[in-house]
Amino acid sequence: MSDTLAEIGQRLERLKSNTFENSVSASAQTSSVEEDNSSSCPTSVDSFDNSNSDREEEMAGNNNDNRALEDYAQPVIPNSPSCILLPTEARNYDLKSSYFHMLPSFYGLPNEDPLAHIKEFYNVVSGLPLQGVTEANLRMRVFPYTLKDRAKGWLMTLAPGSLTTWDAVAKKFLEKFFSTQKTATLRGQIFNFKQDDGEPFNECWERFKGLLLQCPHHGLPLYLQMQFFYDGLTQTCQSTVDNAAGGALKKKNAQESYNIYEMLGSNAQHKDTRGK
Repeated sequence: MSDTLAEIGQRLERLKSNTFENSVSASAQTSSVEEDNSSSCPTSVDSFDNSNSDREEEMAGNNNDNRALEDYAQPVIPNSPSCILLPTEARNYDLKSSYFHMLPSFYGLPNEDPLAHIKEFYNVVSGLPLQGVTEANLRMRVFPYTLKDRAKGWLMTLAPGSLTTWDAVAKKFLEKFFSTQKTATLRGQIFNFKQDDGEPFNECWERFKGLLLQCPHHGLPLYLQMQFFYDGLTQTCQSTVDNAAGGALKKKNAQESYNIYEMLGSNAQHKDTRGK
């Protein structure tokens, strides 16, 4: 019995010893982790100090700006305020005062035709001496002088140096003044074309062709153009067209129909054929 009690006592001593050793080991591991964390993560005080240091460096940099306070209220003019960036040869081109009187003007009004302005501008520039510049660069040099009032104000709102080719200038101009609404309006006039009462055939035909020229991106194939024009004629003029076609225009192809319209429009004996 005494031996049994002795064995139980020894076992209790071993258990106590193991429990103590495990506790010491766990405590040591926890302490090690805390030390690692404290070395790798900055304290809130360290973060605050770093933030203050950044602000001080930024303020020191700003102190290098020696402008007076009143100077900050004045705008800074860019080296090249124009939105059109000209090559050297174009900048050196000698624009004669007589050239300005030849240039067309565009004001940016709703009733103006931007495409017609570009075409007229092309005609004028093609007659100017090149003097060592390409015609495209000469257009860039001269084009701003054709813009007046609202159109001129629009050009001045564009970012300096943002347009470096003539194609870019023309594209920007048409994007502004040839709106999608204008395109839709012109297409509608083509689709629903009608000959006016008392309007001579030749004038009607020229008016229709004018609409096509005003909207070259109408997207209509030739056969639809010819059909829309025929459908818009009065019965009297439709009969005249059918007779010229040898019976019925619908038997002709698109190009043959166009040639018939051209013939009737230019033929003096049909100039008195009016819509009734």
